[in-house]
Amino acid sequence: MATESEARKEAIRSLRLWGIDSTIRQEHTRFQEKTLMVVAQCFSGRQQEMQRSKPKMLPDDPNLAVKMVLRAEVKDFNKPRYRLLEDNIKDPSLLFQYPYYSKLHTSFDPDLFASGKLNYVVKLAFKKINKRELDPLARFSEKLCTKKELFLDRWMNPDSGESVQGHIIEAIIVSHAIYNEACYNCKARKVLRWNGGPGAPWTDMECICCDSAYYIQGGCYAGFHNLHGQSRKNGWKHYLVLVSRMKSFALFPDKGPGFHQCRTVQIAEIKTVLPRLQPSCFIDGVYKDRRMTIKSEIKTKISPITWFKIPYQPVSYASILMQVMEEFFPGVAEELAVGALNFELDEADTDRAAEQAVEVDVEKNVPNTEEPQGDKSSMEDLRSLLQNMATADSWEDLSD
Repeated sequence: MATESEARKEAIRSLRLWGIDSTIRQEHTRFQEKTLMVVAQCFSGRQQEMQRSKPKMLPDDPNLAVKMVLRAEVKDFNKPRYRLLEDNIKDPSLLFQYPYYSKLHTSFDPDLFASGKLNYVVKLAFKKINKRELDPLARFSEKLCTKKELFLDRWMNPDSGESVQGHIIEAIIVSHAIYNEACYNCKARKVLRWNGGPGAPWTDMECICCDSAYYIQGGCYAGFHNLHGQSRKNGWKHYLVLVSRMKSFALFPDKGPGFHQCRTVQIAEIKTVLPRLQPSCFIDGVYKDRRMTIKSEIKTKISPITWFKIPYQPVSYASILMQVMEEFFPGVAEELAVGALNFELDEADTDRAAEQAVEVDVEKNVPNTEEPQGDKSSMEDLRSLLQNMATADSWEDLSD
């Protein structure tokens, strides 16, 4: 696990990527101090304790598993108020992206170069925007919304960090593993269970024999420390699980002769995570009565390796999604003015989900600072997106 000093250093780097510079403005100094206090609480054990949830079975039918996971996400996510984040930048291609990137100083001073200190430069696309507009404390705002509006915004935006693709991947992986795979740590069979949902962001799957946890998508920085502070059996391990981007084929005797298309599931043990700020931090961080939720960058012990392969099965997840939305928010399908949607989860979906869990080794290199942060859509954009989804052959048609 990273030391508090390493976590503080990474938090400051993340602040700088968003434009928070404590050497320039007093407001920035106060915000940095609050951010570092939140990070310090993760090491002091004073962070909010999360109750350990009970592992469950998922159906072996991937369609039913997807529906169960989506239902749990909506049912278990409850807040006193729901808010939508807004970016005041007008260019839709730049929404919710950090405007700076970091690089090593190019000074000819050998001592400065050897120190590894970073220089922060405005990205080319943001240079046309006034720096005051880029200040994250003024750039982001929020508006109250209903729970329905929140889930429409989250799930219908394919570039969202909390988009529905990640939940689809989670359901498919866990459903297969429960009935077909052994725990990667203790090697016992029939012991894997689903443990996902809003209440278990770092344990999407869990072994009921050795307590090892499997992370597929989602998870805040404090939640990681909370998990590692829980009482668990000696020898338990924490793994990152993701789906390979490469198409592959394998023999599946129960599927008939010859090679069959499949998805390769990879795994690596998590070494630690480092704090990474997200746009909502710059709203929550200015209110004394709000808890700032910081996201994470994952650092694994080794590069992910193949764990198992899943036979490819078309999942009509758009129709399942609309069924779940209609169950909790009656009339939403009519409001969006779309009919029955039915298309397959394609490789582009797995690409997006895999990109949410990226190995980062800051001891060896600087993480990719050009990574997109996603964008948001209005209700009209959502209608257009859903209608495109109804006729697209794959997600690749939707990502342009």
